[in-house]
Amino acid sequence: NTLVDQVDKNLAVYNITDSARALQEFSDILSNWYVRRGRDRYWGSEMTDDKAAAYTVLWHVLVTFAKLTDDERFWAGCQSCVNYDVLQRTNMTKCLCTGMIYDPEKAAKKAAAAAAQEAESKKKSSLWSRLFGK
Repeated sequence: NTLVDQVDKNLAVYNITDSARALQEFSDILSNWYVRRGRDRYWGSEMTDDKAAAYTVLWHVLVTFAKLTDDERFWAGCQSCVNYDVLQRTNMTKCLCTGMIYDPEKAAKKAAAAAAQEAESKKKSSLWSRLFGK
């Protein structure tokens, strides 16, 4: 549930990169620690309670994991990427990059900073004109 909360919080602010990193980290942990360490539980010839429990847990984890990347907000920032057509053609399964994000807060701050810089430049230009007549 921590992963779900983390991804939801990141997606709420269009922070796709951190969501993708969290998913990748979780995937590595799941693969390296849960699946590999539980091989004996999965490979047994008989269906024991332990084997059924291991399969049930893994199933729930994989279904939840799949639903996280099924959220349209996860892919919203990728629409401006030059590789977006590849992502669409592969049913959102083959992302060629993870750095294309759109964060409305960062965009607003960047736009405000640019506007402030432009206003300061005009102010200096106006002062220059008044002082030196140009």
